[in-house]
Amino acid sequence: MLNTAIWNSANFSVDQALANGSYSVYLWVMENHQNNYRSFNVNLEGALANPSPIGSLALGGWQRYGPYAITVSDGVLDMDVIKVTNDPHLMGMEIYGSGGGGADTQAPTAPSNLASPSKTDTTVALTWTASTDNVGVSGYDVYRGTTKVNTSLITGATSYSVTGLTASTAYTFTVKAKDAAGNESAASSVLSVTTNSAPVSSFVKGINFNGGAVTINGNAWLAESAAGLTLSTVNRASTTVTPSPAADSATSGMLNTAIWYNANFSVDQALANGTYKVYLWVMENYQNNYRAFHVNLEGTQVTSSPIGSLAAGGYQRYGPYNVTVSDGVLDMDLIKATNDPIIMGMEIYTGP
Repeated sequence: MLNTAIWNSANFSVDQALANGSYSVYLWVMENHQNNYRSFNVNLEGALANPSPIGSLALGGWQRYGPYAITVSDGVLDMDVIKVTNDPHLMGMEIYGSGGGGADTQAPTAPSNLASPSKTDTTVALTWTASTDNVGVSGYDVYRGTTKVNTSLITGATSYSVTGLTASTAYTFTVKAKDAAGNESAASSVLSVTTNSAPVSSFVKGINFNGGAVTINGNAWLAESAAGLTLSTVNRASTTVTPSPAADSATSGMLNTAIWYNANFSVDQALANGTYKVYLWVMENYQNNYRAFHVNLEGTQVTSSPIGSLAAGGYQRYGPYNVTVSDGVLDMDLIKATNDPIIMGMEIYTGP
């Protein structure tokens, strides 16, 4: 049966005389040309019967789709096969009366050999051996504990990646199979997996603009003069503003030295190629909400909205901003939004 079919390069219809009443319809489809060649929708009595296109099968793969509930009121069952991709086709069709004996009540076997070939601090990859069914397995659901984690049935695969997990945390997973009639298998054996520890960030350098060497939060920062920077035209400021909230003496001293300019300016520095996280320290040392600006790193804007707009004496450690250096130089541009861009300190870390 699966090796005989009707098809068309466009939509086609199949109408047949049928006594008025309620029915369940099943459709048989096999891919006989090439992997994932065709998909299509089915309208019964003018209404879409399938929630998503059917087809998209591996070469030689087949599926009994349904049941699709339908009511005939004019003595004719009207079916339209609606092209989505390439040539729709059908191999077989079954029709059962309401309450008839054709309903599939046999559940698939439970998936077996559930395993995790890889994991990270926030993801777990799962694989399993396919279930079998008297008609055909439609797909799988993955459970973390008792919570189903996939939003739609997993079809055409016996693998899934669970995301959004917490580092260094133990989880249990099971998988269940479903067939087209909605019968659900027993759960697979339970698999316990502990996610990896979160990667650790490493301090690379801190720069105290217009200031000397200083230790902040246990990290030794460089004086600007020792940091090997290339600057565009800038102005320099040394102030005695009291930071708000209160800061220790080292942080307060760093916040009271700065470089600024009345237009855009750039700060470039030699840095080994790699991926980094950048933090910028800014304090308002003039008047409330005086300035705001964007930050570009390696030519790309990393601020979603301008930073600054602080109360007088207010300060902020902005970031982290992710950046990849590929030419041995970290290029930073401060882009004026209102008044004079300013920066007091900069920290660079590797890792997350």
